[in-house]
Amino acid sequence: MFQSNYYQQLFAHHQLADFNALWTRDIAWFEPPNERRGGWSGVGTVTLQDSMLQDDALQANNGAGDVFFVKKQQNHGRKSWRHPFAGEPTFRREFANLKFLAQHNIGAPKLVFYAENLSTKQAILITEALTDFVPLDSVDLSSLNQTQMHTLIQTVATEIKRFHNTGLVHRALYPKHIFVKNAHTAPQIALIDLEKARFSAFAYWRTYFDLAAFIRHAIGWSETNKQLFINAYLTKQNLNFFDKLLCKLIARRALR
Repeated sequence: MFQSNYYQQLFAHHQLADFNALWTRDIAWFEPPNERRGGWSGVGTVTLQDSMLQDDALQANNGAGDVFFVKKQQNHGRKSWRHPFAGEPTFRREFANLKFLAQHNIGAPKLVFYAENLSTKQAILITEALTDFVPLDSVDLSSLNQTQMHTLIQTVATEIKRFHNTGLVHRALYPKHIFVKNAHTAPQIALIDLEKARFSAFAYWRTYFDLAAFIRHAIGWSETNKQLFINAYLTKQNLNFFDKLLCKLIARRALR
């Protein structure tokens, strides 16, 4: 079991210090849990008010409390080379990936809690809510001037490049899985939905697979902005023959 030391007292104060207490705690589902693989998996939020704070601290926080993303799943696993028959919870990989990205200072939700109950095939993953972040595909691009748009493109491309440089390929790199804060001023990026991410030794494959998925789902982006994004990712303004070939392959896959 993993539990953030920072929030340990807060969770204990709300009688949520162990797996069973968290499992039975009602949460506000974003949507009905997804039923597949013979089980189910869902994500929602829970808000915990720190009543141990002094009144002035509560007022500074507007009494809103701390918001957490809570993911629960039961009998929702996948086969792996370590567990080829029984499988393992899909959250286990996401937990490992989030821990890895935190070590490399890559923007992603901060881990708060992770635990499994192997006898009941249940798993819980809790992260800090991405306060003031919004999905990239919900950013009103028409409200950005040219400089702001270029800054946003550069920031997103740079963060994805940094992510790939760790050796990971996201495998679901859609704009809805790239969260943005301060899109109009100084953009910050956080990647979510990391349960499919895995390591790949081939840098070409990481670029090809993820950028094609991103371009395919970048609805509302002009062809010019898509090319600016690829150029920023490649850290080049003038592309050589191999860069242009890579772009053609990405575009071909994006059209599938």
